[in-house]
Amino acid sequence: MNTKIQFIIDRSFLNALLQRIQPIVLAAVLCIPAATAKAVLPVTGYPVPELAAFDTLTQEFMDANSIQAGVVAISKDKRVVYQHGFGYAYNGVDPLPENTPMRLASVSKPFAAAAIRYLIADGVISLDDFVFDVGQTLDPGQRALLDARDPSSTYWPYNGTFGNKAWLEIITVEDCIRHHFGYDRDVFDPMYREVEIGLETGHIPPGRLWTVKYAISQPFQFEPGTDYSYCNFGYMLLSLIVEQETGWQHTMYLRLRVLTPEMWVPITELFSGRTLAGDCHPREPRYAGPSGCKNVFNPTGPLVWCPYGSFYLEQKLGEGNLVASAAPLLTLLDHYRVDTADVGMPITSAVNGGKDGAFYGTSTMIQQYSDGFSIVILFAKGGDFHADHLMPQVRQLIDNSPGINWDSLKEIDGFWVDFNAASSGYGGHDDPFHSMTSALNATGNGTKLRFKPGTSSWTGTISTRMMFNTPSGSAIIGQ
Repeated sequence: MNTKIQFIIDRSFLNALLQRIQPIVLAAVLCIPAATAKAVLPVTGYPVPELAAFDTLTQEFMDANSIQAGVVAISKDKRVVYQHGFGYAYNGVDPLPENTPMRLASVSKPFAAAAIRYLIADGVISLDDFVFDVGQTLDPGQRALLDARDPSSTYWPYNGTFGNKAWLEIITVEDCIRHHFGYDRDVFDPMYREVEIGLETGHIPPGRLWTVKYAISQPFQFEPGTDYSYCNFGYMLLSLIVEQETGWQHTMYLRLRVLTPEMWVPITELFSGRTLAGDCHPREPRYAGPSGCKNVFNPTGPLVWCPYGSFYLEQKLGEGNLVASAAPLLTLLDHYRVDTADVGMPITSAVNGGKDGAFYGTSTMIQQYSDGFSIVILFAKGGDFHADHLMPQVRQLIDNSPGINWDSLKEIDGFWVDFNAASSGYGGHDDPFHSMTSALNATGNGTKLRFKPGTSSWTGTISTRMMFNTPSGSAIIGQ
């Protein structure tokens, strides 16, 4: 006798069960494919049906690599036509807005290079200036910038002994830009020895000053200017030079000179990162990474969650400190070279170049192409160069989609306002501001506001540079 048995399983029970046993086991018990247990990551941002394949590509990539928060953005001929958020905001529940700012890691370096190029163009410093002043002989017009001459000077080594004074005195600004500093990062990278430096010097965490004082007391691995080895420390020194020569804090100078409100980059979209989760901006995602790292604030104490305490983000100015959303990075790619010996130089002709970044909780990459495309990928998960792996796939999809009329796509970066929304979010397309007041209070000079169809009775004065746009239909303000 054949007997049919029908199972009726409550959805909440099934979800709980899925968290406790392997999907393949559940599939065997219930006779359903394991694939049905997989949730599709949410997507936010202005919908672009012509580019739906890019959503699918990113969702599948993130699922395969267990990434829970990411942003992908594309511009064509300086117009942002695709900017989508994938996965979840910090609370792990709400969808991640497409304009979410994230830690950039080493994608911060082209910003520092651009700042230095402006100081050179203005005649403040030169590529041939020595980074450290240790009393060396100068050529006419040459300067030595960071004072390490004697025990009373700012950057005198912490123990009174130079690792190699003769080599220290020949390091130039150009050596920092081109990673010809003299440290082999596989042997000595002071930017990732914060625990060791703190314990050695007694300054916990050491910060930039004591990192410099410690680093110059250590031996070099090769003569500066003679070889290449990627050097985070050199770019941190560039931030100190920017601050010394301009009187501005490094990130503020970037806002004043490198990416400005005149380029439609508001102050809200580019800022310095903070180490601890409680100090991060509320728009930032949760940075995923392992636990069990030594704490830079308490090296001999309990181990910590690695993205939030294994390194001191505040001291990484110049080399890895910045937090930004995707649109400002596309603007950077429109205006400056981001790799090679010419990093930071203004773009004067078509160029190909890219820069990536990674540390615990972060994988980022930006890429500019000579055919007018620029791509930004930001992931809130480290441990692998995830953004580097996705970038060529995004480019390949562009090349394999000849039917897309990129020039016809709408420009959709900026913040969104929906007068029909019940309350305000962070200004993403799917969590818009709900009033002019909330939008103006949360944004700043150089903001693009995109309005969804609706009507507002707001009247008032706007005293900052703003661009209004209604990609989906008419919006009426002041009626």
